[in-house]
Amino acid sequence: MPIDHSATLAQIIQLSVAPVFLLVAIFSFLNVLTQRLARVIDRAREIEMGLAAASSDQQRADGLAELQAQGRRMSFANWAINLSALAALLVALEVAALFLGGIFSLRIAWGEALLFVLAMIAMIGALFSFLFEVSIATGIIRVRTITAPDKAPKAGEPSD
Repeated sequence: MPIDHSATLAQIIQLSVAPVFLLVAIFSFLNVLTQRLARVIDRAREIEMGLAAASSDQQRADGLAELQAQGRRMSFANWAINLSALAALLVALEVAALFLGGIFSLRIAWGEALLFVLAMIAMIGALFSFLFEVSIATGIIRVRTITAPDKAPKAGEPSD
């Protein structure tokens, strides 16, 4: 009985649709993360300029503390970006493995499952890093509001 390659290819494409949607979600998340990282970098540069113009030791101390927090945010955002990129790479490899396994009749289901599990572990790490970064960001806002209520963002104004 001849093998119907078009039916096999159609099945492979059907199987690869879910991982491709996962890739779209990961790339959307990466977009959010890179935007947050850019804001952190901009804020750190702003703080550094403020440190140069600081007129009191208290202003310098507050600036250095916030700069340290921005450094922690940057680190967690970087981890989230790297882990998300790793997850995307693993999902892309899984899609490639689906096609190669189907086209060449390879029995690599364990490898495909392993790639998916590794991708999910990377995404879990990315999400935890994102949560830590957001936690630090909200802590900075809270501290800034308590220590300098006159500089707290007003309703409707963007905050870092």
